[in-house]
Amino acid sequence: MKLSIKPLLISYLIIVIAVTAGMLAFGDTYSFYITREDTATDEVTFETDPEGIVMLYEIKGTEEYFRVTVKALEPGKTEGTVIYTLDRDNPQKMQRFNTSEYTVTRSGIIMTDNYGFGGNYFTFIGLTMLFLVTTVFFIWAFIKQFREKFFSYRTILFLGLSLYFAIMTAVFGGIYVLTAVRHEYFASALFFDYAGNALSFVAILTSPAVLIFAVFMAISNLMLIKKEGFRPVNLLGVFIGVFMICGVAACFALLYYAPFLIGSAAKDIVIYLLKTAVASAFLYFECILFSTVVCLQRAGGYKPKLDKDFIIILGCAIKKDGTLYPLIKNRVDKAIEHYKKQLEETGKKAVFVPSGGQGSDEVISEGEAMKRYLLEQGIPEEQIMAETKSTTTLENMKFSAELIKERDPEAKVAFSTTNYHVFRGGMFARDAGLKAAGMGAKTKWYFWPNAEVREFIGLVVNEKWVHVGVVLGLAALSILVANLGTIMGMIV
Repeated sequence: MKLSIKPLLISYLIIVIAVTAGMLAFGDTYSFYITREDTATDEVTFETDPEGIVMLYEIKGTEEYFRVTVKALEPGKTEGTVIYTLDRDNPQKMQRFNTSEYTVTRSGIIMTDNYGFGGNYFTFIGLTMLFLVTTVFFIWAFIKQFREKFFSYRTILFLGLSLYFAIMTAVFGGIYVLTAVRHEYFASALFFDYAGNALSFVAILTSPAVLIFAVFMAISNLMLIKKEGFRPVNLLGVFIGVFMICGVAACFALLYYAPFLIGSAAKDIVIYLLKTAVASAFLYFECILFSTVVCLQRAGGYKPKLDKDFIIILGCAIKKDGTLYPLIKNRVDKAIEHYKKQLEETGKKAVFVPSGGQGSDEVISEGEAMKRYLLEQGIPEEQIMAETKSTTTLENMKFSAELIKERDPEAKVAFSTTNYHVFRGGMFARDAGLKAAGMGAKTKWYFWPNAEVREFIGLVVNEKWVHVGVVLGLAALSILVANLGTIMGMIV
């Protein structure tokens, strides 16, 4: 599937131009707020030294606060101080408040010494819009991938990135709305503190769901060990649960031990770098895990059309006496169910292709064992074409495809496997050049969570360099956003 990023880049350019224009248009004024609780009278004044760089533009009072607005006059630097009365009984008792350094740039934008600047709210409007259009782009990419080539790693990746950027849109849109509605409580520079800590908060907010997930995985793994016996692979769910809890703990620790820092001075960059790198990577893998589960569930519950010429049955381990374990037996039963339903409703017979070679500890091949079971269930032998050489799922698909194409190159094909394995089976079918619809046999409730985690790990490992690139890119983006105050200070 070809995916053009040109519309996304054009959208980015339009947003950047609009935000820059807004900053230039409204950046020559700067406002801050004094709550009524901090003042004893309505006397609020503003002094600068030297004069002529900025001037008091407006002092507007409400029942809750004063908004003090200053306006740029000409490029340069000055100190500005707000002065107000503290004691009604002693009006001469004054307090100098909020002495700050103001820099007026050549473009007429006011910048404070803690990286607040005129029109800074445009940066959060811009960030929200950038994340929003990115979300829309990946949703569109996911829908396109879903329709054209569902059995693909890109399906999982695009859905995961859609969720990631949707969360970023909600977070930064929420920050803007919060500060716009209750602006009297938020200093201008705190915009950037929220940006630096936003992802850590998201990770912490997901902690209840993570805890529930971890407990569920532990219970299912303990039940799996009780029923199937102990094997290291049967603890994968526990390992993932512990990993996710550790991720939340790391985000919480970084937020607790490196709390809000007014502004984004150079000494704070390392702290924000660490916070955002950890939080963005953790959030990304949460989104990819969720996306994997959604895609696996959808694939496992899919019902192919009743028009198939061949039904491949993917093999797995059989008993020492050559009979079928419940796992592989369920795959065969699922194929028989489809066969009978298709025969009843359309009158069309499908040919079974039980696929699987003979392992070193197996008395016969898996394909032959499944063929015997099919015969026991009353399936005519002429409707069975066993494949008995494959040793992997990819070979299952390749060797079965060769047998099928010898009979009918244009055949319509389905394959049967366990529900959690359908998605990966579809990917292998595609790799083998076979267009096939998958159907999933049910398994025990305590088995599928661990199996889905195993599929998730398998998909991550298979595409490890894609993940490394995406994580580095998202971490760089998050670090850029977290240090926006410093960057904007350099720019303006």
